[in-house]
Amino acid sequence: MTEHRHPPTRAPRWPRATRAAPTPAQPPARLAALFPQGTIRVWRVTPAPPLARAVCRIHPALYPLLGSLWPLRTHALAWIGKPR
Repeated sequence: MTEHRHPPTRAPRWPRATRAAPTPAQPPARLAALFPQGTIRVWRVTPAPPLARAVCRIHPALYPLLGSLWPLRTHALAWIGKPR
């Protein structure tokens, strides 16, 4: 009689990552409407990720050059200061 061995069943090493639903971007005018008393400053900080990945595949040193081109920056950082 032959013995049949089955591979052991294993639990995954890490639980599957779950992503939170993305928050839609708010234009500066919308932020001003939500925080009328606040001082709002907005900086465009990051180039479009698909474009940045493609450029970095060519050479990572091109990323700062890509980031210096203002029209290609799609991500923003906003600072909302409290009124005094």
